[in-house]
Amino acid sequence: MLFLAGFLLSFVVHVEGECRSPLSWPWNSSSIWNTPLGSAAEFGYTSLYPEDDGPNLTPRCSFWALGIDEVVFLPTTNADPIVSWFNQGHWGPPKTPEAYCSISGEEIGKLHVPYNFTSPLGGASGNPGPSTAWGGNYPVVLLQPDQQTVLLSQPVYRCAPGSPWLSRKPQDGFEYANIVTDNGNLGAGHGGSGLSGLGGAIRMGEMLPNSPPIRHALQIEFWAHLFYYLPPNGNHSECYAWPAVTCDGYCFSPCDKNPGCYGGANPLMKPGALLAIPLADAPSVNASLTTLPARRLLYTLSHFGAYIVDDTYWNSTGIAAERGVKEEFRGAYGYDMNVTASATEVQGSWYRDYLTLMRALYVVVNNGPASVGGGGEPLAPSPPPFC
Repeated sequence: MLFLAGFLLSFVVHVEGECRSPLSWPWNSSSIWNTPLGSAAEFGYTSLYPEDDGPNLTPRCSFWALGIDEVVFLPTTNADPIVSWFNQGHWGPPKTPEAYCSISGEEIGKLHVPYNFTSPLGGASGNPGPSTAWGGNYPVVLLQPDQQTVLLSQPVYRCAPGSPWLSRKPQDGFEYANIVTDNGNLGAGHGGSGLSGLGGAIRMGEMLPNSPPIRHALQIEFWAHLFYYLPPNGNHSECYAWPAVTCDGYCFSPCDKNPGCYGGANPLMKPGALLAIPLADAPSVNASLTTLPARRLLYTLSHFGAYIVDDTYWNSTGIAAERGVKEEFRGAYGYDMNVTASATEVQGSWYRDYLTLMRALYVVVNNGPASVGGGGEPLAPSPPPFC
């Protein structure tokens, strides 16, 4: 297959006349999500899942699961009913439908919402672990009738057809974005970083075997308790890195009271950090991979990287994908995109490949507003113009 033979090229050549739809490939060319890694990128150690921590192995060695943090992309039209949007501040216990469906805040505004859309019991993160029924992230990107403006909401609770829209009130300025003119760096999709929920989510079709390589940065999450840096002085400004604007509110919580407390010692590992596989390492990583979806991710991780956007809150990693991608993946490859250490033999190959990719990641230490992706010559071209 041409993709397998050629994915290690330093860039993907533009197809003459190529253009993109903002609905499937959003944000302007200056977006962090659309900016490739650069030849001047400098790399630092991630501390992710070392193969051997010595005679006393720690949980860091025992990667348990890959989960998909689903993002709902929901188009609307002027024909959709107008409902009230209420600030829903309830996120913690009790984690019951009754608690989440009760209106607990002020009315923010009015929205067009498809009548039959509801948010699922089963919550938000999609992680195949011990999550409760309600109370996860569940970001929804509500495409407005103009087909360019999006409302970024998270978490969203739509408890019955036609009912009000319940979601946490975004920080001022994060409510709406234009997918054609804006960079989409920030938004209400991830409370643990302030980064956009649409951002680098894997979209429908992007993981299919014959699709072009994924040409945007990804969103990635780990268990903060194991990996995210805990500043020793309690300084909130040190618990995240650009382009993030915050970290989780429980970052400094006592670990005996909150399993989400940050417990990492590596100052490079924090929300906002850009992780990538150095292009020079990609051939050796590729040689150890056995599955096509892992090779697809290798191209993207070695040319665009992935931004840490949130905390999985248990021993797993998460990548953001549009709702429906998991079903496409299962249909194309015959096994689930979500995977645990107890996977069957066929799916176990995907599990082992994903772990290989995680162990190959480094932090791009010179990623910043003046050198997105590390600077230097870009390893891939800018996105094509909008159609």
